[in-house]
Amino acid sequence: FAGGLLVEAALFKGFFGQSIFVEESRDVLSMLGENFGGALAMISHSFVTLPFWFAVGGIIVAWYFYVKEPNLATSVVSRCTILHQVLLEKYGFDRFNSWFFSQGARVSGQLLWKKGDVVMIDGVLVNGSAKLIETMAHVVRKLQTGYLYHYAFGLIAGLLIFLVLFVYF
Repeated sequence: FAGGLLVEAALFKGFFGQSIFVEESRDVLSMLGENFGGALAMISHSFVTLPFWFAVGGIIVAWYFYVKEPNLATSVVSRCTILHQVLLEKYGFDRFNSWFFSQGARVSGQLLWKKGDVVMIDGVLVNGSAKLIETMAHVVRKLQTGYLYHYAFGLIAGLLIFLVLFVYF
C-alpha cells in the first residue's frame, strides 16, 4: 500500500515534471493516469489475477503435502521420478548456466590473462619497451665514441640531409 502511494505521488504529483514524454502531443504520465485508479484500486485488482490464485494454490498444496499428509509427498515422488528429477534439475538451466556462463567467464578470463596481460602488456609494452631502449642505447653507445671528428662528421651529415630535404620539399 505504501509503495502504491509512493508511486502515485512520484508519477502523478509532478515529481518528474516534463522529463518523461513519448511524443509532443501526449504525455506518458497523462496516458498512465487514464487507467490508474490509485493504490487501493491496484491492491483490490491484485486479488482477481491468476498469479495471486496460483500462489494461494501453491501454499495450500504445500501445506497439505508437508503438514496434513507428510507421507503423500514421498509417494508422489516415488511415482513421478522423471518429473521429480526434471524439477530438481530445474529443466537443465542450472547446468547450462554453470557450463556456459561460469566456465565461459573462466575461459575468457584465462585467455585475457595469458594473451592480453602476459603477452601484450608484460611482453610487448613493458618488456618490449625495455628491449627497445636497450637496443637504442646499444646503437647510441656505438655512435658516441668521444672523438671530436665523429661528432663533426655527424653534424655535417645532418646538415646535408636537412639541406636536401629543404631544397626538394
